[in-house]
Amino acid sequence: MKLYIDKSNLISLVNSKNSPEFMDCADLIRRHFDVKYNFPKNDVKTEEHLMAWFSKYGQGVGGNALYFSNDDGDKFPPRPVKSNFYNNGTSDLLTSVYLLDDEHICDVISSKSCILIGKKGEELKVLTGLIMDNTEIPAVKITSWGDYLPKLPLTDIIISDNHYFKSQEAYKKNDNDLIRFLSNIPKDSPVNVIIITKEGEIDKNLNLEEEQRKIKEIVKKASGSTKSSVTIVTTYKSHDRSLITNYYRIKHGSCFHLKSNGLKSDVTTEIKSHGKKQNEEMSKYLLSIYQEIASSPVRCYGDKKSNFLNF
Repeated sequence: MKLYIDKSNLISLVNSKNSPEFMDCADLIRRHFDVKYNFPKNDVKTEEHLMAWFSKYGQGVGGNALYFSNDDGDKFPPRPVKSNFYNNGTSDLLTSVYLLDDEHICDVISSKSCILIGKKGEELKVLTGLIMDNTEIPAVKITSWGDYLPKLPLTDIIISDNHYFKSQEAYKKNDNDLIRFLSNIPKDSPVNVIIITKEGEIDKNLNLEEEQRKIKEIVKKASGSTKSSVTIVTTYKSHDRSLITNYYRIKHGSCFHLKSNGLKSDVTTEIKSHGKKQNEEMSKYLLSIYQEIASSPVRCYGDKKSNFLNF
């Protein structure tokens, strides 16, 4: 994962060293992030807070890369920061963290809940969102996805679930509550939903073309954007159940329907934050498999739109 941080934000982060969350956040950056420091490397020699950071936490381990800006024109995002700078269709921009010295723009972008961004003083708040309790829990203990899932920003929801449409009863009972909850996180911003399911495991009473249109109405209403999209793909090439958004993956042992699904007691669920390098790499691996499926599906219905997959 990439972190873009301005000088004043890094100084603010160092000044929060007495906070209980500081060490976890510093360790997250040091071990797992590729960092773009939006200031020249020479500035480190003239600022005690920067010297303190790089002497203890900023050298990196585990192969993460460090980049410094040469001048204002080399900063990212470019200055002045535009409120839609991340909307160029690349997944890299949509999975990064931004700590920027621009209070107004940070507030505007943050209110949309599409990417992780914070102004000066919000460094720990933003970073701790990626530090999750990854303890595997029995899925039967999850009473609702809304109570369980993190409310991290997102633009895309990719669900791989062989049995999502297998039972009309379970499907209608759940009423796409997982998709409804996640689509409600961005505010007045488009959400792209991809559902990958198994050909031959679809209830004969369900018409996927009709369900695509129904789900799209749910997503448009929840997100507040008429530009939201839904695509349903069938395949024989997937097996495990996973859900991937911009900043985390859900590893799930059964169908994503919680109600009327006959979940066995040994089915488990776990959140995998992309803040940890190994989790992000696994999600990228799965996305490469989903790309193969999107390129040659058995059937495909809907908008064929995603920031992470090409159709």
